[in-house]
Amino acid sequence: MKQLATDRQLFSIVKSGTFIFFVCLWYAGTPLAARTPNTDDDDAQWEWVIAPQFEYVGFFSEGFAWARHNGKEGFINAVGQWVIEPMFEKAWNFSDGIAWVKHEGKEGFIDTTGQWVIEPNFASVGAFSEGLAWVPHEGKEGFIDTAGQWVIEPQFTSVGFFSEGLAWARHNGKEGFIDTTGQWVIEPQFQQVGFFSEGLARAMHDGKEGFIDASGQWVIEPQFTSVSSFSEGLAEAEKDGLYGFIDTAGQWVIEPQFEWVGYFADGIARVMHNGQWGFIDKTGEWVIEPLFEHVGFFSEGLASAKQGRMYGFIDKTGEWVIVPQFDQVGFFSEGMVRVLHNGKWGFISKIDH
Repeated sequence: MKQLATDRQLFSIVKSGTFIFFVCLWYAGTPLAARTPNTDDDDAQWEWVIAPQFEYVGFFSEGFAWARHNGKEGFINAVGQWVIEPMFEKAWNFSDGIAWVKHEGKEGFIDTTGQWVIEPNFASVGAFSEGLAWVPHEGKEGFIDTAGQWVIEPQFTSVGFFSEGLAWARHNGKEGFIDTTGQWVIEPQFQQVGFFSEGLARAMHDGKEGFIDASGQWVIEPQFTSVSSFSEGLAEAEKDGLYGFIDTAGQWVIEPQFEWVGYFADGIARVMHNGQWGFIDKTGEWVIEPLFEHVGFFSEGLASAKQGRMYGFIDKTGEWVIVPQFDQVGFFSEGMVRVLHNGKWGFISKIDH
């Protein structure tokens, strides 16, 4: 699995195994869980949608979430019924009607009925982005389409995912960008690059980072210890071990003063200050004071927050909507969020009183 958790790899892209052909089976019994109010608290702001019963789960996407049972993974629907029985070593979320799965050390893609869309012929394969997925073959990497056909033959040392029509690729120790035909648009000349976002991509030269445009020209000269991709017109940048935000001219909008920062979404960003987490606006002012041991990003109006050993959810005023009571949590997607309770994972939803 190729992890895109940083600027270079922002989203989780699956690089694990594949499997053989299995037909999906509909769970014929009663639903695994019904929507059950939280009876522990008369003023509860949440209810169980799917009771905690799984070893691990993903988030809901296109009406399905992967779930693990007895060491195997399959897919459940929004009421907790198995739609695709747990038969895979690994699985990932559905996107555009297909999902990555691994079986017997090989990887491929299935549709929402569990039928193979791309047979598990690959030792490793990435998630699809802009209609293409990277695949390694005999020590080189290229791209396949949703039919499993090579569109860009494996010829690069390493590649990233496509964003804004371009993907980074490494050749002879340097990185540049290719288009969807595999042609170099920006010749490999950088130590390292990120993906394009809002027309700019991170690039490293002589150990410093800046930003280039789609023609490969420097827009922000390499001068920072590290940077991440632009979001809502601002990008994280590091100086002397602290983080702040710059604009598209490379000017500091929020001076480096935080130990860690996230990206801006809906006008706010999560940041760490003196070991505690909160949220700031685009002027650097506190929207939610740094009072938490950890926070997630906002999704569907709520963000996870940790207090003591437990997690709950806050709104954009910093008020608890769901008080801390879970061992681990995810983020809200399609009205639900995964939570860990007493060693098992399930899903809850917010109650609007």
